[in-house]
Amino acid sequence: MALVVAFAVIAVLVTGDGDFVPLVRALNKQGIRVVAAYFTFTEKSDKKSFINERLLNCCNYSIDISSLDTQREFKIDFKGLFRSTDEQKKEGRRTEDSTDRFTPVMAA
Repeated sequence: MALVVAFAVIAVLVTGDGDFVPLVRALNKQGIRVVAAYFTFTEKSDKKSFINERLLNCCNYSIDISSLDTQREFKIDFKGLFRSTDEQKKEGRRTEDSTDRFTPVMAA
């Protein structure tokens, strides 16, 4: 009888918070690669929000989800997953936080 042990080889963090740096380092020590997926946006106070530099440096891969909106090959897929808060307002939907540029579309 063979014992099969399966484990993740890639972890995806959807955050820009630098508090996750120790977790990323621990995962890397276990041989697990880490992808940091994050959004960039400008808050009401004109402060730009993005990924923490230390987190960006210790992750194996990173992806700025907001940039997918402007990349031709991802534009259709991106629009299918996210709608801008302006589009939601046109539809009469109330948005929880108007500082976010995009919010996920919930499946019906």
